[in-house]
Amino acid sequence: MADAHMAKSMFGNQKPKMPFNTCTLSEREIEVVRLICKQLTIKEIAKTLCLSTRTIDTYKENIYTKTGAKNTVGVVFYAIEHSLLS
Repeated sequence: MADAHMAKSMFGNQKPKMPFNTCTLSEREIEVVRLICKQLTIKEIAKTLCLSTRTIDTYKENIYTKTGAKNTVGVVFYAIEHSLLS
């Protein structure tokens, strides 16, 4: 929750417009979101999950679409707002 508080203090009550909720993300997509939030590169995520970089790119594109994020920062905000970080 400290992360959510920090985001709120940085951006006030302005919330990113993210039309979907966490249940629209698959377990694998949530796993990719968590690794993105740990600042891993696509190549590092692929190696960690034993998948190709193209597969991770596809997951990332789907995550952007489902969360309404325009970039990695948007994905991080989504993760904070939906308590996806452990």
